[in-house]
Formats: sequence, structure tokens, C-alpha cells
Amino acid sequence: MDTPNAAAVRTALPTFDWADRGYPEGDPDPLEGPVLMANAYVSAVTARPLDSTMPSALSPLASQAVALRTAQQVVQLDPDYIGSVNDDSLASMSIGPYSETRRDPTKSPSKGALILNQWPALNDILWLLLGLAPGEVNDVVSDKYDYWIAQLTGLIAPAWSFVEMDWTNGLTHDWFGGSSWGLPPPIPIVPD
Repeated sequence: MDTPNAAAVRTALPTFDWADRGYPEGDPDPLEGPVLMANAYVSAVTARPLDSTMPSALSPLASQAVALRTAQQVVQLDPDYIGSVNDDSLASMSIGPYSETRRDPTKSPSKGALILNQWPALNDILWLLLGLAPGEVNDVVSDKYDYWIAQLTGLIAPAWSFVEMDWTNGLTHDWFGGSSWGLPPPIPIVPD
């Protein structure tokens, strides 16, 4: 996978009006800064470097996650959004006869759902990237998954290891002319 750049993000989200948000196409492309921040964000949340080590099965998801995070950052940097940032923390509001109820961003949208990002579309992709591709073994990603589960639920993944033990208690000598466990030799089974 090539690390996503501004051109790739523009291609991934062609209906998003980048120019209207202050990021028209140009040389150099002003969208490169937000894309670099989005690359760092996705990589930090999922513990997956956005390079050739990305499993090919997950590359489209990673590219989409960077595009969505870039759009999210661009919207959040808009002065109108910054002026109304408190609106995101309101669960309900009433002004005279007008009443509005919103989803509480600190609570999960459904019982058992865990939120890495408030935007459900991006949240779903980030959780998918915290999974492993078929046949993939990646302890770093698995550890990051365990980290997020611990942070969001308080449940700590079990830590365990194997230690080889010598349970023979030194009985490895052939005391009875049989097995190395100090037991008599097995009785042979003779067919009828």
C-alpha cells in the first residue's frame, strides 16, 4: 500500500467539496497537511503503519479511514464548527416550543458498542483495522486492540505465558527397566 496523499483522499471522497472548505487543488496541495495528520491518526489508533507492510486485504479500508479522518479534520477546523463545538456535547436542548435531542457522544450508540471515533463510519473502519487479515499474525495490532478494549471497558486482557516444568521429580532413571518415568514397562497387547 502506498501511504495515502491528497490526490488519493480527493479520489476516495469525490463528493466532498474540498474547495468550499478552503482546500482547493493546487501545487503544492493545501490538503497535504491534513492528510499527513490523518495518516498519523489512523496509524496511531490501529498500530498499523500505512506502508508496504499493510496486508493487501486491509489496504482499501486504511485508505478510506484516512480519507474520512481528513474530511473530519477539515470540518472540525472550520471556524463555524469551532464556534459551535459545545453543541457536540449537548444531549438535549429546549428553547421555548423548540426541543431537540441529540446523541450523547460520550455514550455508545447501542449497548455494547465501543467508540474510537465519534463518526460512526470512521469508527467502524478503525475497529476493522484493529482486526487481523486472514492468515495474519501481528502482535502489535493485537496488543493495540487489547489496549483499546481496556481503555473503553476497563477489562484487562489476560496475560499468560508458558513455563516448562519437570514434573518427573528426578525420576528419569530407568529404575524398573521400563519407561523413563520410573514406571514398569507397558503390558503388550496380544491379539486373540
